[in-house]
Amino acid sequence: MHVQRLTHLGICVSDLERSLRFYRDLLGCKEVGRLELEGGPVATLNGLPEVKVRAIYLERDGWRLELIEYPVPGWIGPKAPRPMNQLGITHLSFRVADLDAICTQLQAAGGGLLPETRIGLPGSPTHVIMAHDPDGLRLELIHHSIDLPRRSPDHSRAREGQVRKWTAAFEMIGAPRSALCTSTIRAPFSRHHDVRSVSPGNATPAKRAA
Repeated sequence: MHVQRLTHLGICVSDLERSLRFYRDLLGCKEVGRLELEGGPVATLNGLPEVKVRAIYLERDGWRLELIEYPVPGWIGPKAPRPMNQLGITHLSFRVADLDAICTQLQAAGGGLLPETRIGLPGSPTHVIMAHDPDGLRLELIHHSIDLPRRSPDHSRAREGQVRKWTAAFEMIGAPRSALCTSTIRAPFSRHHDVRSVSPGNATPAKRAA
């Protein structure tokens, strides 16, 4: 195979130092390098007649992110979250330990929340919300609670099949398989923080989905 490896993902930012603080201090990325380039080959590579570029490289969990600022000719476009069905990169996704805390910190750091997107996923103590960085890039924040849902006495094959369908989705977004179990499902999607429909006092322990 001629392609050797993925090197990095680059995003254009309006304020390089602000974005550095956001991704480093809030999201835990580590700065690994900086560069400044202008004119000549960099103008050709960027497809701009005149260009000055400042960039910071960050790393987290084995992937590298390049924050790119263009003092010349400047940035263009709206500072607003892109529609998810717009062609191109849709979002970055992070697993978090405390969803409410990170949401508060994210807003203080210059980002924003899309509160109408917050959901609880059926059959798992998983909650997800879409947010965005200071320039509008969407960020998916995923939280997996250690308080596992339990099996309901009226558990059915239909519900079990639905949970199995979501199991595959959870594993794709990084949910631990131990957090996946069969449970009575209130609805295909629940906006409630608690997606359980039975109480721990009258339910038997859950088994993991196959």
